[in-house]
Amino acid sequence: MLLFELHKDNLDLAQTEVLALCNTKKGVLIDNLFLVRSRYDPILLRLAYTRQIFEVLGAAKSLDCLESFLKHVKIGSCTGSFCVRVYPANKPLELLVAKQIFHKCKNPRVDLDDPHNFFALFCYKNKAILAKRVALITNNFESRKAHYRACLKPVSLHPKLAAAMVNLSGVRSGCVLDPCAGTGGILLEAGLMNLEITGVDVDPEMVNACTKNLAKFGVAARVLHQDALLLQGSFPVVVSDLPYGRNTKDQDVSAFFYAMLKMLRRWKTKIAVFGLPSFVNVNLIAKKAGVIVSNEFVIYIHKSLSKKIVVIKKGERHF
Repeated sequence: MLLFELHKDNLDLAQTEVLALCNTKKGVLIDNLFLVRSRYDPILLRLAYTRQIFEVLGAAKSLDCLESFLKHVKIGSCTGSFCVRVYPANKPLELLVAKQIFHKCKNPRVDLDDPHNFFALFCYKNKAILAKRVALITNNFESRKAHYRACLKPVSLHPKLAAAMVNLSGVRSGCVLDPCAGTGGILLEAGLMNLEITGVDVDPEMVNACTKNLAKFGVAARVLHQDALLLQGSFPVVVSDLPYGRNTKDQDVSAFFYAMLKMLRRWKTKIAVFGLPSFVNVNLIAKKAGVIVSNEFVIYIHKSLSKKIVVIKKGERHF
């Protein structure tokens, strides 16, 4: 059992991102802690909306029997230094847990700053979960924001959201297509995940900007100057933030989204993730195109703009 400490800004998206990369359908959410029956896989370091990942060691049915639980719980291999934290903070409980773990470790040494082993006790409703951290996720999203790229476009998708969109597809290897590549935000995150990437844009200036931005971060890609609606080939995974501006009409975005959905069958797509402005009636257009939206999330951008992220999977009456 793994425990994921999620970012609180969008728990629905964060949970779905975890499930997609764990390739499972169920989990249990406790505040911003998400419990999933899964083994740890290094691919989980790609997660954008997760802070830390823990392996669950056991659970105490009540805090009254916590000391007895700690005496019998197995903590696995524990050599070198260790640290204990209790959430929410509780110094007496922290000392109790640390004392028990001290006796279970080989050559134990406490290190509160940079320990080899990090243990956490999560308390809720008079119960407690003891877990050992297996990963601290430190994705450098801020360093890849629009103004740090070779070609600036301030309206570019935030790297954190771009990475999450790729992860929502559940893709582990192979090719990702962005048919509306723009300046390459999605392609950049997918490329840094060691995925093969293909980008398409009808605007030659965007193709040039995309190519330069990817090169700056050492990401190799195939970027084509082409109308995506004329693109030939097989693309099992499609991830894209559909283009729109402040003056773009609702019907124009909706018509383009409909056209994109119809292309999925031609591309033999198995899963697609799209970003759209919030005013688009996604379900109505999907129904017209003969597809079903598996997941839909609303992301607040600023006071005059919110975005929808939608996931569409093959086998659910479509493509």
